[in-house]
Amino acid sequence: MEQGSLFSVSSSDSTLPGGDRLLWFKQWIPAAEADQWGRWLLTQVQWAQPSVRVAGKTHRIPREQAWYADQPAAFTYSGTTFHSLPLPAPLSALRDAVSALAGVAFNSVLVNHYRDGRDGVGWHADDEAEFGPEPCIASLSFGACRAFQLKPKAHYREHAQWQEGQRPISLPLAHGDLLIMPSGVQSHWLHSVPKRSGIDQWRINLTFRQVI
Repeated sequence: MEQGSLFSVSSSDSTLPGGDRLLWFKQWIPAAEADQWGRWLLTQVQWAQPSVRVAGKTHRIPREQAWYADQPAAFTYSGTTFHSLPLPAPLSALRDAVSALAGVAFNSVLVNHYRDGRDGVGWHADDEAEFGPEPCIASLSFGACRAFQLKPKAHYREHAQWQEGQRPISLPLAHGDLLIMPSGVQSHWLHSVPKRSGIDQWRINLTFRQVI
């Protein structure tokens, strides 16, 4: 797969309530190249469906995933410790391109496979200690357009002037879109990809992180 020369560099710079910024590069990877990436990811990623503990109960996560890193690493989420796989060359090259754009030396990528609209991820922040105190996270999407939702953490709602019952902010992340969440977003905001009926197509999302 060719990489780099086709990437778009135009973005939508959005400011969230309270002042945090998002950088949204729509079709950062053009459709034809994004199709190639989708096929490669579906067939080459070492997919697994691990179990986590939530509210005292153990259950499998509603999606498949794999975690890759430059060097052996681990992080703990919902009572489960995840160990990294070696970063393959195609993902390493893609990581380098994302790192250059974000200005952050990402050294790992979590790959999530939402098989259809019945898969999703609940409200959370990528604020584990292994990612440092104010991590920058880059999110790259392939496949079905899915809603990426944000709402402020409880301690930040007044600062963000968030009204009780206000709907979450929803971004329709599409095939080839890149979303960069700079420092501060994970401290102040939760995000999710809610389950949706009627979506039959897969979505694959790569979240690039710097593991400390």
